[in-house]
Amino acid sequence: MKTLSEKLQDALKEPITVNIDIGKELESKIKEWDKSNTFYGIFPIVGDSMTCDDHKSIPNGSFVFANEVKIDFSNVFSIPIHKPLLIEIKGVMVMKRQFVCKTITFVDDVSKRLRFTSYNPNHKERFIPYCEIGRVFEIQKVFKDKKQIELLQKYRK
Repeated sequence: MKTLSEKLQDALKEPITVNIDIGKELESKIKEWDKSNTFYGIFPIVGDSMTCDDHKSIPNGSFVFANEVKIDFSNVFSIPIHKPLLIEIKGVMVMKRQFVCKTITFVDDVSKRLRFTSYNPNHKERFIPYCEIGRVFEIQKVFKDKKQIELLQKYRK
């Protein structure tokens, strides 16, 4: 079974086309991203760290629509906090690039690190140094409806 990181890497390499209803607001954002050449796509979620008992839950097996966010660590205000994100970890402790689905809940600009938090209370918070952060994607929409997931999985390899 592929890891989340491997699935995200596959998604970045081989885009697919699937007709799904994303709503007018997201359509408008996509037009802006296209104009600014911002990467966006649909990514699979593996694991339960973002599963919780309310509307914000991002359960294992769901898919997320996310756009890349450019972060300038010299400007802490460019770091999206308290939003669900896909974050690439590329540090020395990670052999391959790894993606995690978390929220950033604290920016420690003195120690140059971010606190990652899960929605699932069974997962502990982690601090990750700025230097180990790669690409960051802000999650715009979660597809957790069974029919939507079946449609998206149909086009996965």
